[in-house]
Amino acid sequence: MTTQINSPKSKPKTPSRIKKWSIRSLVFLLVVTAIILLWVEYQMKYYRGEFMGAIETSDIIPINGEYIITNVHLLNPQGTEMLPQQDVIINNGKIKQIGTKLNTSAQLLTEVKGEGRYLIPGLMDGHTHLTESPNDLWLFLVNGVTHLRDMGGNGYHLKLRDERQDQPLWPDLFVASEKVYTTPWYKVWFTEWTRTRIALSSAENAADTVNGLKANGFDALKISGGLTASHYESLLKAAQQADLLVVGHIPINEVSLDQFLTMGQQEIAHIEELTKAFEREFGLKVTGLNETTVDEYLNYVEIRSQEIAELIKAKGTHITTTIWLMESLPKQKLILESFLKTVELAYVNPNNIEGTPLVRGWLPGHHSYASSDYWFETAERTTELKLYWETYVDAIHIMIRALLSHDVEFTAGTDAITTGVVPGFSLHDELESLVNLGMSSDQALQTATRIPGQWLSKVSKTPQSGQTGQIKAGYKANLVLLRDNPLDDIKNT
Repeated sequence: MTTQINSPKSKPKTPSRIKKWSIRSLVFLLVVTAIILLWVEYQMKYYRGEFMGAIETSDIIPINGEYIITNVHLLNPQGTEMLPQQDVIINNGKIKQIGTKLNTSAQLLTEVKGEGRYLIPGLMDGHTHLTESPNDLWLFLVNGVTHLRDMGGNGYHLKLRDERQDQPLWPDLFVASEKVYTTPWYKVWFTEWTRTRIALSSAENAADTVNGLKANGFDALKISGGLTASHYESLLKAAQQADLLVVGHIPINEVSLDQFLTMGQQEIAHIEELTKAFEREFGLKVTGLNETTVDEYLNYVEIRSQEIAELIKAKGTHITTTIWLMESLPKQKLILESFLKTVELAYVNPNNIEGTPLVRGWLPGHHSYASSDYWFETAERTTELKLYWETYVDAIHIMIRALLSHDVEFTAGTDAITTGVVPGFSLHDELESLVNLGMSSDQALQTATRIPGQWLSKVSKTPQSGQTGQIKAGYKANLVLLRDNPLDDIKNT
């Protein structure tokens, strides 16, 4: 007789057990999600420099009240020559009086002896991207840069601009918004959280975006290249109605360069925005690039640059340069280690140099401008890559010379602290690049003093930005005293 033994059947799950399992799973997912979100937030704050310790500045003591700088060679308001044996009286941060051997015996003023040195307006970097570490502000200042235009600011930078009573020596700030991008509605939140940009999902939201920036106190709306034509037009219309300056890039979707220059954007953020448009018109590609194609393209650029320079002059569109950064790209992409030895890495915040798991930095293996390994798999591809980036720079040089030939004034900007661009030091590199392209030292110096000062006086709606860039009575006393004459050699800045 055989006895059959039935295996025990598993007990069916009761609703209460299913509920407990579901709750535990949900809690686990929420905890994991929270950990991931906190980790991402930490990495972004670390990269922005929020955890960077401040340098010691207690030994820097500004002169208060009224004082006099005596016996200096003073750059005239036009920025073209030095006036000898000048005295300058300064009161509460403003230039009060300028003259030769001013009689101040009855005023008992504190005297700063110029000893025949050269007094120029503080320099302005027309295109920067500030971190949230105040150390960068001091780095600009010790390089003679007393005015910054932050071209991607947020609430932190507005606070730096407006609430600086405890740091009177910090550079003055102009703060443009983060770039506005066309973004699908389902990506808006994540994009604005993880990227330094403003996401626009509908043209109908353009007015709200612009009015919000205006209400928060931004000096300008910054345009990105990633806008549809309808979004771009809506932003321009809203900015005009809100009386908000529009700066930034050239939208690459559906808007031609000639059309763009008639639509009302007051400023272009980089010279290369123009030459990138030439590439799109010509159809220049890296793959298959050869010397014949390069010659044809650069001939095209010679012609188009003259046409565009004439149109820019007629429309009064302003431009910032960022030439030195572009000149560095062939080196950063092809000989990075050699390039890094030429920049002042010791002064850059470690978070920017190292990057994070989410954001690339400056170092080999984790470099934000690194080209794909694909381009180094064969000698032919590497040659094409090198030829492309050298041509990219050549086109920018042609465009600059065309602007100069049409007497178009522009502002020196550096894109600091973009990869490879050291705050403060970079503006001197930029001025040297301009001189190397044919500008005289006084012309180059004006791109960081008189020209941006006059431009801001014309377009800015905030008193912090006006009356700067020249040594004149009533203007801000943001001044730099130099040992040698910068009009003799721009390196003397």
